[in-house]
Amino acid sequence: MLRCSFVRLRNVISTIVSVRFSRKCPGLTGKPTRRGAAQPSLRKIVIADEVKRVFSENDMVVVLQHHGLTVAQWDSVRYDLADADITVKDYPNRVACKALEDTKYKHMLPLFRSTTAVAFCKKPSVKHLLTALNSHPKLLLIGGKVDDTLMSQDGLKQYAKLPSSHHLQSELSGIMQSPMWTLTHLMQSNQLRLTSLLAQLCTEGTSRH
Repeated sequence: MLRCSFVRLRNVISTIVSVRFSRKCPGLTGKPTRRGAAQPSLRKIVIADEVKRVFSENDMVVVLQHHGLTVAQWDSVRYDLADADITVKDYPNRVACKALEDTKYKHMLPLFRSTTAVAFCKKPSVKHLLTALNSHPKLLLIGGKVDDTLMSQDGLKQYAKLPSSHHLQSELSGIMQSPMWTLTHLMQSNQLRLTSLLAQLCTEGTSRH
């Protein structure tokens, strides 16, 4: 009986000490304080700021789902995408969603499920991205944004089929130059014809005299 009383007394003392310690040092217990939920760690804040910069400073940002890639396979992916200045980074889904929930990219939050990574670049290079992903079957394109336009997987594939901006500019330049070339050609032809007629009239006038 004496031993049971001693055990009970020890448990009571341990409980009192734990309660007093948690009141004095609430941040060390890992639980929310009375004022609200626990504050995010500095690491999560830094990652969230980086996610916001990635989405705001790059014209192309896509979400990729990956399954069991080794370190060597990740190195191969980064090497293949580096040719088009595309960067690939892995962000925690919860942190990425928290960073984007109050932005214009909040509709992309459903893409951050399972194991994901983000590929991004300053200028859209969707065609090069799809070509590189063909060599890496463990990476699946889910969706993303191009020039602030949200696109699904099919939308990105259709976008990749469009001609490049350089090609469109060349065609537009050709269309604009075509009427000018026609007008110049007609003016030169008329000028030559007028010159020929004047020369013929001068010849006829000289022969009559």
